[in-house]
Amino acid sequence: MKFITRLFIPALFLIAGGCATVGPNYEKVQPEVEGNWIAQKEKGLETTRPDREVLAEWWKVLDDPVLTALEEKAVKGNLDLQTSLSRLRQARIRRGISKSDRYPTLNAS
Repeated sequence: MKFITRLFIPALFLIAGGCATVGPNYEKVQPEVEGNWIAQKEKGLETTRPDREVLAEWWKVLDDPVLTALEEKAVKGNLDLQTSLSRLRQARIRRGISKSDRYPTLNAS
């Protein structure tokens, strides 16, 4: 009970502090914006869609040999969907077998 009280009271003060209001003479500060800043359009930015080939090899844009090597290793080790699903089922079955000793057993003779 003491633990809950020690946790609840500071949390209550933090929540109540977040509800504080500002005084009546508060003036909203407008941030200074540089002249070369381009404001966002009302409907959002309009962009062109990149080619699928560019998206498929996005890491090459960064020109990082370590990242390129890691991506190539990941592509070589990538399994198709059916193999991945079968390995997932196998892992779940193994987990079920390993947890089976936690349940009571019934023997008859």
